[in-house]
Amino acid sequence: MARISILLLALTVVACAPQTYRELYVPYGAGAGYGYSEQRFDDRHFAITYNAPTETGFSFAGEAGAQAAQAELSRAYEFALARAAEVALANGYPAFRVTDRRNDAMSRNYEAWKGPYFTGGWPYQRNYAMDNAYLAARVTLTVELLPSLETGAYDAQRTRAEIQSRYATPPA
Repeated sequence: MARISILLLALTVVACAPQTYRELYVPYGAGAGYGYSEQRFDDRHFAITYNAPTETGFSFAGEAGAQAAQAELSRAYEFALARAAEVALANGYPAFRVTDRRNDAMSRNYEAWKGPYFTGGWPYQRNYAMDNAYLAARVTLTVELLPSLETGAYDAQRTRAEIQSRYATPPA
């Protein structure tokens, strides 16, 4: 029965997690604990940061943890690109170039707590909680806004539209 309760809780957390562009693309500090922010250096140079929603679970260790971290960094990168595109368009520039990228991923794993209980013939009971482990990812891009599309640069309108379309509806 305890395993079923844990599974239902896990499914509920996943089902409630933000998935669509509209849910994920919010300013950081809007109460969600995730989102985009930017810092202006001059008229054409910005640092764009996207903090992905913190994932919680039983463990983010090993190969599965590395894959989860890479997935979160990829999503954070896409949303940082989307914000860079919007900053370019809002400032009258049709294109931008990423001149630097910094990835930050942090995870914490905990051992299951073992209590000195005797239940069902087992000497210890393992207690798990959904917040035993977490994974946080952040990507910061340094971008240069460009007056025209150049080789290796991003078309701002196209970039924004492609990223919005990938997150238009939650995955099934």
